[in-house]
Amino acid sequence: QLTGGEHGDGAVVTIGGIISGLQRKMTKQGNAWAIATVEDLAGSIECMFFPATYQLVSTQLVEDTVVFVKGRLDKREDVPRLVAMEMMVPDLSSAGTNAPVVLTIPTVKVTPPMVTRLGEILRHHRGNTEVRIKLQGPRTTTVLRLDKHRVQPDPALFGDLKVLLGPSCLAG
Repeated sequence: QLTGGEHGDGAVVTIGGIISGLQRKMTKQGNAWAIATVEDLAGSIECMFFPATYQLVSTQLVEDTVVFVKGRLDKREDVPRLVAMEMMVPDLSSAGTNAPVVLTIPTVKVTPPMVTRLGEILRHHRGNTEVRIKLQGPRTTTVLRLDKHRVQPDPALFGDLKVLLGPSCLAG
């Protein structure tokens, strides 16, 4: 529950979700900090990463990354926020090392520039995982196996693919 409904002000909680927004900021002293919007299916909460914590996790603060954030609830404002104490990025890659990455693409979206860009993205994220493309036509769906492109299935790849193909491309 990201809204922190049943917890009081100052309670230490751990929440899990996907980073859907990120604002990087500077203190007056020139220290970097950030506000990350973390959301799950039920809602979203802003997590404040103040400089000391931010330094530890800045490289992992990436949009579309699944994270677990432990922090203190701040309910003094109208909308509860979380003051982050630590953050963990679960290792999702080992869980499905052999599962292919399946991209669902409506045939109407297949244009030469899109195909070129897709190739660039897949080359940029080379790895050992097979890629399959489900081409959804008006009447039929064709599954293509991309033998020459194998990828590293990580949040950076999925983020690039969602930008190109829309959020539902990875829905299977």
